[in-house]
Amino acid sequence: MTRRQYCNPPIEEAVCEFRFAPGQAWNFTVPDLFYEKVRNLYTGEPQQQNLIATEFRFGQMPYSPTHKTHTRIAELGADNETYKYAIEWLKQLRTIVAVNKMWWGEPLVNLSFDSEIVFEWWHGTKKLTVYILGNTAEYIKVWGTDIDNEMEDGTSSSPGELTALWKWLVS
Repeated sequence: MTRRQYCNPPIEEAVCEFRFAPGQAWNFTVPDLFYEKVRNLYTGEPQQQNLIATEFRFGQMPYSPTHKTHTRIAELGADNETYKYAIEWLKQLRTIVAVNKMWWGEPLVNLSFDSEIVFEWWHGTKKLTVYILGNTAEYIKVWGTDIDNEMEDGTSSSPGELTALWKWLVS
């Protein structure tokens, strides 16, 4: 079989995240069960990826979104200035959310190749991504696929800007 040649080559790797509703049973056999369902659609061989970080907690523990997020950022090994600003930015956002009694969800936390700390939230059909590097927080708001009409970017550091940004996400 001859491979098709494309003007723009197809992606070589795709990373996806699965979110499960709280309380659903999950164990280490779930990925194998998923592969069994899609094996006829996927012609490649499964590949093992090395685990970068994991956390196991047992017993009753108090829920603290801020603590969990802080721990995740620290594990990512962000540089000191970016780390400190990300913690302060997140504390400021959490205070605004608590004072205004708004919805809160744990962000997906990543570290970019440029050592930016990246927070991502989804609420309904909206997505908010915040990139923190040094003492700067830049965001991208997404509410559709049209990059000209359904996405917006900017910076957010003042309490007013943070409040407006979060109100947009939860509206």
